[in-house]
Amino acid sequence: MKANNPSNVHMPLFAENIDIQHCLQASHGAPLKLVVDSLWSRPHLQEVPWVEPKWAFAQEGEKVIRPAFVPPKDVFQFSIADAHSRQDWHYHEYVYEMFVSDQPIALEYQEQLSGPVHHITVQNGFLMVPPGINHKVTLSGITYVFQVSLAAEVGIAKDKVIVPVQAEK
Repeated sequence: MKANNPSNVHMPLFAENIDIQHCLQASHGAPLKLVVDSLWSRPHLQEVPWVEPKWAFAQEGEKVIRPAFVPPKDVFQFSIADAHSRQDWHYHEYVYEMFVSDQPIALEYQEQLSGPVHHITVQNGFLMVPPGINHKVTLSGITYVFQVSLAAEVGIAKDKVIVPVQAEK
């Protein structure tokens, strides 16, 4: 096994909040994905394999280099977002989304596309959105986002469906 092959990492991986905060600030609101579906299909994000135990980013002027762990299949994704990260209204057919933060997480959702918009705010904790729920999440601080796909043949990257919110008539 080659040490520089991210799918062969056999050690605990960790990141300090201070490093994550600095990287998010340097990224000017772009989301930070520590786990991505394909390292080589996203070169514009300047990702490099995460092979050292401690995660750390590098910055050269406006260019931010982010270590990323690449799983062999697109069934699990770990991201870090903050108050500057934005979401469109969307749903997933096979993906569970889980959000963990010590800051408020606001969820707007519709059980059906033509139904009423409901609101939930988690002040400090965990939120899980199952597949099939049209939703939009607004974050207030650093939030850890986990996505798990129930369908390996579809994966995470191809499962997101963006839809306009349709208010109840």
